[in-house]
Amino acid sequence: MTNKRNTVLYACVTSNLIKRIYEHKIRFECHKLVYYEVSNSIEEAIKREKYLSKINQVLSLNKSVFLV
Repeated sequence: MTNKRNTVLYACVTSNLIKRIYEHKIRFECHKLVYYEVSNSIEEAIKREKYLSKINQVLSLNKSVFLV
């Protein structure tokens, strides 16, 4: 999810996507669902979340890095 200006990116694991979207709208003022994935296991989902969070950190530190 991201905010109106697309300056924040939140990656999270949830079993209830609708509830998580509502919580992020209230708590973080994020109003756009950018992307979601369905996973077969919680371990796989957590691993993917950590990977996406790490990419987000790298992109935040170095704006010239792009994903291919």
